[in-house]
Amino acid sequence: MGQQRHDAHRLHGLQESGCTGVVGGPTGGLDDHVDGLERLLGRDPLQQLAGSDEDRCAGIDRHEWSQAHPGTARTLDRIETKRAQSSPSLEVLVLCTANQCRSPMAEALLRARLGTAGVDAVVQSAGDLHAGVPAASGAVRAMRARGLDLSSHRSRSLTGDLLDRADVVIAMARRHVRSAVSLRPGAWPRAFTLKELVRRGSGIGPRKPGESFDDWLGRIHAGRERRALLGDDPRDDIADPIGGPDRLYEATAVELGQLVDDLVSLAFPKET
Repeated sequence: MGQQRHDAHRLHGLQESGCTGVVGGPTGGLDDHVDGLERLLGRDPLQQLAGSDEDRCAGIDRHEWSQAHPGTARTLDRIETKRAQSSPSLEVLVLCTANQCRSPMAEALLRARLGTAGVDAVVQSAGDLHAGVPAASGAVRAMRARGLDLSSHRSRSLTGDLLDRADVVIAMARRHVRSAVSLRPGAWPRAFTLKELVRRGSGIGPRKPGESFDDWLGRIHAGRERRALLGDDPRDDIADPIGGPDRLYEATAVELGQLVDDLVSLAFPKET
């Protein structure tokens, strides 16, 4: 019964989720949300959130506005942080259940692949269970064979703050997308399983010259239906090797490596 309640809670969060942008719908990138809000408010929404003297005189309070529009406020805070950085990095969050097998391996593989492609990125991972647990020994050995070190990895529990900061959330299975969207409904337009992201990205083609990552992600998101992520499905889910022999970890590493290569090639194609 407890598990049923747990699943029902996550399903409710998924059903209630949607795009947090006031203007532009679920397919728009972050810049689209900013532009749409600017048209609506008459000026840069980040200034609106800043709480200037003019705002206070007009009765606009940042805290009250943020409380009334939490999803949009978090999105704008994320944009504001990016704008403040001299060299903004792509922030990637990888999710699985325990953050001991699949997501640490995907994190290590993606970080290495992005580095080879010359992409400035911060890649992190998290899970639904307890923090502070080392990576599974099979995962450590599978990554060591590829020159990657997971020996210092410790599991991290998924939080709303991690989701708020991420430009893209990459899950190992549908259930992890549901977890993310249940915790932060506004994460829906940028939360995908790795398989789904590669499949849909292949469908629309590589990111175009001059196209922002957010806009490309918005095109990938267009037409998605939340109900398509209910249940489990091998088309979207990467099998969990936890507790299995090394050959299962190796098979998972091979699968993850190919998917990561495909994703980076789509998102950051080589200029010709």
